Amino acid sequence: MYKKKIYGLIVLIGIVSCLIGVITRFNVVGADANDASHSKIKAGASNDPGELNIEVDDKNLEVQGEELLNNAPESAADEDGDDGDDSDDGDDGDDDWDNVYKHKPSPPPLRALGMVFRGGFILQPLENMYVRQSRSITMKSKFIESIWDRLSGVLLLRDQTPNYRWYYSTDKENWTMIAKESKREGKKKTYLYKAKKVGTYYYQVRASSGALLNLFRIPYYSRVSAVHVIQKDVDAEDFKVTLDDDYIYNMDNLDNVTFARENVTPHNATGNVTWSGDNEKLAKVDKITGEIVGNTRGLSGDVRVTGVFTNSGNGIKSDTKVLRVGGGLDDQTVQAGETATFELFGVNKKELPEKYWIEWHDKTHKEDIVLEKEQNFKLKIEPTGLKDDKRKIYAKVIVKDPIKDKEHSFKTRVANLWVLSAGEPNIEIKSKIENESYTESNGASESIDKVLKGDKLTITSDLENISNGTVLNFAEYKLPLHTSNTKKDIISVQGSTSEGAPLKNIKYHFNDSDKKHKYLQIEDLKFEDQTKMQIVVQFKINGVHQKETFVTQPTVEGTPGVDPGEGNDDDEMFREYFSNEIIVHFINNEISITAGNISFGEISSVTEGQLLNRVNYNDKNSAVVEIDDQRRNKKEHQIKVKQESQFMDQSTKTTIPVSLRYYKSDGSFTSIDNNYSDVPKEDLNIHDNIDSVCWNKDCGVLMHIDDANIPAGSYSTVLTWTSFDVP
Repeated sequence: MYKKKIYGLIVLIGIVSCLIGVITRFNVVGADANDASHSKIKAGASNDPGELNIEVDDKNLEVQGEELLNNAPESAADEDGDDGDDSDDGDDGDDDWDNVYKHKPSPPPLRALGMVFRGGFILQPLENMYVRQSRSITMKSKFIESIWDRLSGVLLLRDQTPNYRWYYSTDKENWTMIAKESKREGKKKTYLYKAKKVGTYYYQVRASSGALLNLFRIPYYSRVSAVHVIQKDVDAEDFKVTLDDDYIYNMDNLDNVTFARENVTPHNATGNVTWSGDNEKLAKVDKITGEIVGNTRGLSGDVRVTGVFTNSGNGIKSDTKVLRVGGGLDDQTVQAGETATFELFGVNKKELPEKYWIEWHDKTHKEDIVLEKEQNFKLKIEPTGLKDDKRKIYAKVIVKDPIKDKEHSFKTRVANLWVLSAGEPNIEIKSKIENESYTESNGASESIDKVLKGDKLTITSDLENISNGTVLNFAEYKLPLHTSNTKKDIISVQGSTSEGAPLKNIKYHFNDSDKKHKYLQIEDLKFEDQTKMQIVVQFKINGVHQKETFVTQPTVEGTPGVDPGEGNDDDEMFREYFSNEIIVHFINNEISITAGNISFGEISSVTEGQLLNRVNYNDKNSAVVEIDDQRRNKKEHQIKVKQESQFMDQSTKTTIPVSLRYYKSDGSFTSIDNNYSDVPKEDLNIHDNIDSVCWNKDCGVLMHIDDANIPAGSYSTVLTWTSFDVP
């Protein structure tokens, strides 16, 4: 349950029949995840005549913003947020262009190393598309802003979600905006075209980021796409997949994006392509557009991307390509005396601007040392010695924006250098984790989800000395645990040989001397030639109460042939071997509701029966309510809203004759005065664990004027948003 306050100011002077303007201020009041969501509307006196002000104060998040909207009569262009360039005059650009268009296509984006220096269409509509009469085909596009436009957009209160408008023509001279026919389809990055009549039709899409009062908006235009509607199906004989990039990054603050693209033979084949990937933890693949977005949690690996072309007539064709996801650098293992080479991945040299630098760093010790700053994508350490073992290398990539002449940079992951000497042991560690308390956790793996307080977890590490003829004595297995774990949480610790026999005299202890890091340690292990063993640790989770991610990495450390208790101080002989990372995603097993800030604006007068719309949350890209369902065993739930009381002036205790109604797209409504109203499914967007409530204009919560006799004053009410399980 989530509570929300909304405030409004009504000042009525004279008999004025028009709505003057709107000034809105917002704040959200946070609440416990188990509480319902509330909204409160408050009105206060205004010094300016003829204004009605609705203000929302948030005492918790302290998020405030202002909007000034003009309530002039809406034309078709105004309704769609257009900037006045949508007349049907055909070509409004350069007459020398070799194609006729709604607007001259914008230059392509300028990208390099995960950074965008000039915005544009990263995915263009196909130049030619073929569809059989009476069938449908999807046109695809994707616009991306430059890094500088994003920064300036924040300062200008601009919506970061791109705004799309599709246009079509039958003669490449007269153009019509699709939003006039189908608002929902005409505002997406994709457009589902339904072929009705044989012929050729032309489409162009415009994209921009929405801005306050439509100011500061920079429009971009795609190339023109010709859609050929034919009478008979043409089946694909061959289908191949290509990837724009073979490597994308897994880091924050970068555009970890590439695209899968189809190549169909013959070119006029009729059908549709769908896309999929085999590992959503590494990268998510948009099934319609082929857009591939890498994770930002540092997870690395390969993703198999598959495209399937479904013929309109009969049969399918498919193809698969492999995409690497990583942090830019890989660990290197060499024998002493060999050359170690670190190479920067994710580089398309054809896309690089003239001015860039790769700054190679060594942060093995406390100080961070710059090794070189050149245009070198490889760093060589030669020849290596034992002193180079466990060096930590990373690269800082610096690029000067050729458009803005400004610098932008990012850092790769820190890669390890392992140097082995002849006759030295090499311990390989492979670890996995399993939730014994959750039967639907899909068994043991490197990552588990939906972990709750009280669950029993088991980490299994398989250890092997893969170096022939070597021995590691007096070794220690170390398992980092969550900071909330205590010694009482350890249920069991077991060890066994490759034949399944238990390890003799296994010793372990719980090390919590450092409150920021806690470990379970097993001592006096011995790895002889080709020794294999398994360590199994079972423990309980007791101290985690919120959604978070925990990463642990078991290690084995020791000194070849030397007893560390005999006073040997030779640090060069010390060795440490690392397992793969284990990732645990905790949830709180609760539903939390967060409500946005609703405003009804400023007005000078009202009439009885008048219906007032909101000045915000009037499109499907903006969520007024978000419901984060962190329950492990999810049930279908229904979102409801109601108005708790009448609008009242808190100082005079005067109420005003207005009411709130919840309107559906078909024009029907439900009064929410002391009654819960269901939020219809058409207003819900579902993505991963998050449900969001999004409204089109004239839908959702609107204010009805029951009686125009409204005195000036400061009025307030409360909205309650609640989630109920569906029986």
